[in-house]
Amino acid sequence: GVQTCALPIFLSRRKYDVALVVSKNSLTEQRAKERGVKVFAIDTTKKFKTIFNETEQFFLEIKPQVIISHHSLDRKVGMKLKRKYRNQFLNIGYRHNVTKSTPIIGPLLYNRYFDHLIACSKGVANSLILSGIKKKNVRVIYNGISIPKNINEIRGELIRNKFNPNGKIVLGLSTWFHRERKGFDILFNSFSKLDERFILLLVGIPE
Repeated sequence: GVQTCALPIFLSRRKYDVALVVSKNSLTEQRAKERGVKVFAIDTTKKFKTIFNETEQFFLEIKPQVIISHHSLDRKVGMKLKRKYRNQFLNIGYRHNVTKSTPIIGPLLYNRYFDHLIACSKGVANSLILSGIKKKNVRVIYNGISIPKNINEIRGELIRNKFNPNGKIVLGLSTWFHRERKGFDILFNSFSKLDERFILLLVGIPE
């Protein structure tokens, strides 16, 4: 996503050798390629053992000094690599929130197998620390955003003129992202059952 791509792009522009492991045919893969970031695409619908084996081969080829994992599957791969290859690399996890699936053992695993955890806000950092993550291992890097090229075309006045929502009930949402993962398919199905009094306005990506 936007945050997933931001760090590799930032580091690449500063002449670091960066590779991004992505889901095959994903929006992240598309964005990374458009921005000139080296990618290794894997089929994340496969069993975890297969995903790990393919990622491990890539790991052994490039021998990275640092691994930064973003989502839960990425972090799971990072932890297994850390168990196997120990101090051959720094393992960093980017956390949006505290895991709910393993509330007790989770902090033990993260303290053992991650050298650092990056939180996207001070609030998330505090929640990580309260959950049992070592304070010295937590750093805050705020989320970045990509400003759309057509930013001047999405002002409220222009949107009102284009869609003429006068007399309508507008249901507004921001940040179109990962349609199925975030449940937009459920939203669309539910919205289709409403009558013509309602307008659904999505502001975000893609167009």
